[in-house]
Amino acid sequence: MRKVISLAALLLLFSVAAAYPQQAPAAGPRKKRVAIFDFDYATVHSDVAALFGQDVDVGKGISDLLVTYLVKDQRSRQSQLRRKNWETPGRGCDYRR
Repeated sequence: MRKVISLAALLLLFSVAAAYPQQAPAAGPRKKRVAIFDFDYATVHSDVAALFGQDVDVGKGISDLLVTYLVKDQRSRQSQLRRKNWETPGRGCDYRR
């Protein structure tokens, strides 16, 4: 009889614990991410080979340029936001690096 009561109490405990959802630690807003794949250059493959004298993957080069310019743009926007926060009266720059 004791085993049945202890088993019922254990099941009750687990069911109550499962009913209350666990809260995740508070985190800041999630950053947006972008996936950039290599561009397909099959249509200009022969022209590129003739121009450079060897097989060069221009699709990868274009995707690398896009990533470079996106990162530069993000950094310039962050610096503009820092300057704006610093120049606005009553607002300090909370995230100086």
